[in-house]
Amino acid sequence: MRSEVDDLRGERRWRGGKRTLTHALGIHYLELSLTVGLAWFLDPDGWHGLGSLVLSGLLDQLGLAPAVARPVTVTREEDRPAWKTRADLVVRMPGTTLLPGVWQGGGPEADRGAPHQSAPLHANEPCKIVASRRC
Repeated sequence: MRSEVDDLRGERRWRGGKRTLTHALGIHYLELSLTVGLAWFLDPDGWHGLGSLVLSGLLDQLGLAPAVARPVTVTREEDRPAWKTRADLVVRMPGTTLLPGVWQGGGPEADRGAPHQSAPLHANEPCKIVASRRC
């Protein structure tokens, strides 16, 4: 067993401790703060100085064209009266609307972790819900 563990360590595949940085910091349940942070990173014009790298990387991971079309708007806590609910975060750019979200112990779809098509937020606005689950 010891040699198997050593082999895994040598291959950098052995894992121990907290699974994510947010868990290690004890902030993994602070949804509002994490949503604000995510919105900050997804704004291509933000003070982080990364431009569209984060948004482009997310689009690429979702299998969408990674080219960021401007203008990009990043909105937090957008009311959706027709659904009697509120979107925590909405990212819009020409041709693409994203609803990134993290659900604790559930989500809008049974198959969480994959992008889902959803009803439009506004008339003629297709959107993609990006659901990820806590592991």
